Amino acid sequence: MTTVGITDVTEDWDNSMINIRYICKSEQDWLNKKVEEAKQAQQVKGKAKAPAKGTEVKEEKPSFDLNEPCDIAYEEVKPEQNVKTTDNVRNLQLMINARCDEVEIQASLDTIKFKPTMMYTTRSYYFTLTNPKSIAIEYSMVMKDEADIIGFNPFSTDNEYGSIEPNSQVNITLKFNPTEV
Repeated sequence: MTTVGITDVTEDWDNSMINIRYICKSEQDWLNKKVEEAKQAQQVKGKAKAPAKGTEVKEEKPSFDLNEPCDIAYEEVKPEQNVKTTDNVRNLQLMINARCDEVEIQASLDTIKFKPTMMYTTRSYYFTLTNPKSIAIEYSMVMKDEADIIGFNPFSTDNEYGSIEPNSQVNITLKFNPTEV
């Protein structure tokens, strides 16, 4: 078993991080040439036999004229952090506890029918929502009525939204307060 250790950890890294450095025209030409060569090598890769491991020739970066102005912004991916392989193995016991269940809410009623109610009086109806499952459930009440179209809804509740803990219940009060015909 081989493990990988990271040395000099200073920041999180991913391949979308870039460095911007300013280069001269001759260095830009050299970099463009290297990119073209890499593209060509990628196209030929399937046709040619790969060199034996350790026999690749690495071309060193040429020296450039120090008097040439370096005014071309060049973006390059930040190098990956230094890593080293180590034979020291440290076993870490990881304990995970998770709950998974389906969502289910049970109501103590099927329909709500308010008795005839006079204008500007309030009639209340009480019912219970029960969560029989082993995970908490969040709920929100949405009152839809034809009167909503004109901007008036005679229905309201004191527990418009909330959470029901596992194997618990919440009492809901639905109020009907007609102010228009």
